[in-house]
Amino acid sequence: MSEVQRQAAVAWFEKGLADTATANLLGVSRWPVKALYRRWRIRGQGALVTKPGKQSYSFDFKLALVERFLAGETAPDLAAEADLSSPLLLKKWARVYRHEGADALRPKPKRPTSEARDPTTVGDIRAGAAAPGKRTFAGRSGLSGKITGLEGSKTTVKVQALIALKADFPLPVLLHVSGLARSTFFYHQSRLQAPDPQEALKTAVTEIFTTNHGRYGHRRIHTELMKQGWAIAKKTVLKLMGILGLVCEVRRRKRYNS
Repeated sequence: MSEVQRQAAVAWFEKGLADTATANLLGVSRWPVKALYRRWRIRGQGALVTKPGKQSYSFDFKLALVERFLAGETAPDLAAEADLSSPLLLKKWARVYRHEGADALRPKPKRPTSEARDPTTVGDIRAGAAAPGKRTFAGRSGLSGKITGLEGSKTTVKVQALIALKADFPLPVLLHVSGLARSTFFYHQSRLQAPDPQEALKTAVTEIFTTNHGRYGHRRIHTELMKQGWAIAKKTVLKLMGILGLVCEVRRRKRYNS
């Protein structure tokens, strides 16, 4: 609603019209008019003042209002007395009080920032790592040259590098430089260390390829695997040959020249 429409709506409120009739006269949606009507019933002309930002209320303040509301006093009267933005706020407090008890009205603690959660910064870790009697880092920014180029690498490559380096360097520093979360690192580490479910199939493909002197392509290898009892698709054989680096030697026919 525009400022002119809000002023006109308040004028109609003062003449005795409610939100629905006012919305029809102004030709606007009922819901913003209804919200303004509720504020007008509490604040009067103060409803035209810009709505204040989010406020915080103490536990004792909220508990006292809720107890008076549950004792029988009306929400609009209590909201006007306590200068609340809306009686719906008081009703919300009462609903929380009924379902979760008085302690649910206490202000929630603010979520700490990353620095507050971990007062030890990366700079402190690096300084501690380079302290006398401890391991030191070589390369850019005091870190190993193997890890400083992993900012844009894929996750699997980063994890493989961190697995190789974590025995020599602190894991928090390696995770910070690589940009990996701790949970991501351990998840991919468990996947990399898990046994390969296609190890036996890869061995069978390699044996068939080697036995036939590298002349079998994925179609003939697939035929041999089917004879051995493997249930597998041709494209899977082609994919495994690419992973294993098995390339069929194609014998080209010599063109006849007289």
